[in-house]
Amino acid sequence: MKKIFLILTVFLALLTASCSGDSPKSVAEKFLTAMENQNFEEAKKYSDDSMKQLLTMLDGMPKENNKKAENAKVKVTKVEKEGDKAKVFYIIESTEIEGESKEQSIDLKKIDGKWKVSFNKEDANKETPNAEPNSMDSGDEASDENMGTELEDMESDAVSATTEQ
Repeated sequence: MKKIFLILTVFLALLTASCSGDSPKSVAEKFLTAMENQNFEEAKKYSDDSMKQLLTMLDGMPKENNKKAENAKVKVTKVEKEGDKAKVFYIIESTEIEGESKEQSIDLKKIDGKWKVSFNKEDANKETPNAEPNSMDSGDEASDENMGTELEDMESDAVSATTEQ
């Protein structure tokens, strides 16, 4: 009887772990849905510390500047997973979007066994034409101001991406 109970317990544990929904795709969908609804506290549940910092800044923005995309749906198009890192490609479909939606991507990292959306400074610098290499890595006040400016630019891009698409 104890063997049957032990086997059943192990089976249920494996079943629960495999069906937990903690895949890069499901985490990205939950994060992006929360972002579309401007529910930054919910989005933080699926974020690493760097992304939480950015979301805190976004949450502090005046709400009248942020428009929600009505009837928006996130559609994951591709997941590239390599070890403890993943890149999830997606489009946002909405009745407000004219024309075809542009495919975008977000990075995820596996932290303590859970997938978290990560703010990738290197990718942000590549997308910012005026960004100086390693401008966010030095410890002086000027670089702290640059980081704040770059984060503000990114939050503006993030808001634009959620409202324009």
